[in-house]
Amino acid sequence: MDRITRALLKDFVDGQGLSTLKEDEAFERFSNYAVVSREYSDSFDVEEVSSGGGNDTGIDGLAIIINGRLVLNEEEIVDITEQNKYLEATFMFVQSKTTSGFDGADMSSFGFGVSDFFGDQPRLPRNDFINRMTHLQQVIFQKSALMTRAKPICKMFYVTTGSWQDDKNLCARIDAMVADLKNLHLFSEVVFVPVDADGIQRLYQETKGKVAADFVFERRAVLPDIEGVVEAYLGVLPATEYLRLIIDESGNIRKSLFYDNVRDFQEYNDVNKGVRETLQSAKKDRFAVLNNGITVVAHSMTTIGNRFHIEDYQIVNGCQTSHVLFDERASLTPTLFVPIKIIATEDDTLTTDIIKATNSQTPVKPEDLSALSDFQKKLENFYGSFDGKGKLYYERRSKQFNGLPNIEKMRVVTMSNQIRVFASMFLDEPHLASRYYGTLLKLVGGRIFSADHDPHPYYTSAYAHFRLEAFFRDGSVDSRMRACRYHLLMLLRYSVGGPEMPALTANKVEKYCNRMLEVLLDDDKALAAFNSTVALIQTATGDNFDRDTAKTQGFTDLVKKAGGWQ
Repeated sequence: MDRITRALLKDFVDGQGLSTLKEDEAFERFSNYAVVSREYSDSFDVEEVSSGGGNDTGIDGLAIIINGRLVLNEEEIVDITEQNKYLEATFMFVQSKTTSGFDGADMSSFGFGVSDFFGDQPRLPRNDFINRMTHLQQVIFQKSALMTRAKPICKMFYVTTGSWQDDKNLCARIDAMVADLKNLHLFSEVVFVPVDADGIQRLYQETKGKVAADFVFERRAVLPDIEGVVEAYLGVLPATEYLRLIIDESGNIRKSLFYDNVRDFQEYNDVNKGVRETLQSAKKDRFAVLNNGITVVAHSMTTIGNRFHIEDYQIVNGCQTSHVLFDERASLTPTLFVPIKIIATEDDTLTTDIIKATNSQTPVKPEDLSALSDFQKKLENFYGSFDGKGKLYYERRSKQFNGLPNIEKMRVVTMSNQIRVFASMFLDEPHLASRYYGTLLKLVGGRIFSADHDPHPYYTSAYAHFRLEAFFRDGSVDSRMRACRYHLLMLLRYSVGGPEMPALTANKVEKYCNRMLEVLLDDDKALAAFNSTVALIQTATGDNFDRDTAKTQGFTDLVKKAGGWQ
C-alpha cells in the first residue's frame, strides 16, 4: 500500500473509530465508504453497508439505493415507495484488496458472487448480512410494477491499491461478467468499475468536501441590499446550466440538496404532469414565465463576470421542478430558461424564514414545518457547548461539517439519527426506529422538536448512541446486539435514569439526563451499563432474536417487562 493511501486510510480509521480492525478489514470499510459516498451524498454508517466476515459470496460491501435514499430494511422501502409512488433502484457492490494488482481470478469470483446474489437458487453459502440484503432485493423486484421509469441499475466496484492499465485479458473478464448480469434481464444498466490507488484516493478526498457547483448566470439582476444577505440575484438560468447545480459527478440527482425542503418529490401529480408536458411541448420556451421558479440559498458565493461558484447550498424551493427537469434532461436545451433566485447568507434565521415563505404557496403539514423551527438552531448551539470527551456536532444541513479539520465522523449527528435515537430513548419507540426517518417524524408527530423542549434529552440520546456504537466497533459489546441497539438506548434510560422521567419541558429533566451522562462519560461505567441492558435482552428473549423481531411493539413491551418497567 502506497504512503498516500495508507495516510488516508488512517484518517478514515481515526474518524470512524475503527482502530481495532486489521488493515485489510479497515481497507474494506474505507473502500465501501468512499465508493458508496460517490453515489449517496447523505451521511451513513459504513458498518451498515459492510459484509464483515466469511460467507460473503465475494462481496465486501453492498448498498441499495431507492429513489435516492440508502435503504437498510423493508420498512424503509415500503415507506419511500408509498410516498413517491415510483421505484428507482441502484445496487452497488464493492470488493476490495490491499494488494497492488488486479487479479483476474478474484475479479471473476466477485462477478460470480454478484450474479449468485440475484439468482433464484443461490449456490454460495451466505452470511446474515448477505441474507438480509437478498431479502431487500427480493422485496424490490416484487414491486416491479412501480419501476415505471427504468429497471434497476447494477454497479460493481473492484478496488485495489495498484494501478489500472486497461489490461486486455482483464477487460475481457469484465465484459463477460457484465454480459452474464445483463442476461438476467433484471437491469437497465450494468457497470463494472476497476478502482486503483489513484481512484480510491480521489473518491475518499471527495467525501471530505462541501457540496459545490460552478455555472454561468448571465441573465440576472442584482437585488438591493438586504439585512443578513451577503449578495442575492434574481434572473433566468439556462436549464442546462441549472442541471450543474443538482446533478453529481455520477450523473445522479443530489437528494441532499433538498434536505431543508419540506416536501419530497411527489411523482407525477397534476402539477408535475403539467411541468413535464410544458417541457415536452413545442411551447417549452414559455417555461420561464409559467413556472414559479427555484430558490437557492448558499453559505458561500463567488463571482467572476458571469461565472458563479457556490458552496454549501440548498434548493429550498423547487424540489418538484428540479426532479422533472432532471427526468427530462436529455431534451433540455440552452434556450430553455428556468426562473431562479440565488441568495448568499450566513444568517440561519433568514434561511429558515425563506424556506417557510417559499414553501407556503402549496399545502405543507405542520409537523413538516416543525423541523424548520428555531429548535434546530437551539440544538446545534447546545451541542456546541460540550467539549472534550463529550463533544458532538449536530448537523442541521447535509455535509455541514465536511472539510473542517479534526472532526470525527462518528461525532456528527444528523437530523435523521437524532429523530431515531430520541424517539427510541425518550419516547419508548425503538421498534419504529427502522422506519424511513420522514415517516418516523410523522409518526411521532408533535412529540419531538417542540419549541419548549429542553435540549438535554436530545443530546443525551445522541451521546448514548455514540458510546454504544464505539463499543460495537471495538468489540466491547457483542455486535449481534446491533439489531437491538435502539432498545438498548431505551433500557439504559430506564436502568440508569430511572423509570420516572420528568416532562421534556420540565426543569428536572436536566438533572435526569445528567445522571445518565455521568455514567456515559465514564468508560467503565458506560460499558457496564450497556452490558447490563444486553444481558436483560438476552434473558428476556432466551438469546433468540433477530432484526425483524426487534421491529415490533411486542418486543419493546417484552424487554421493558423483563426489567420490571411494564
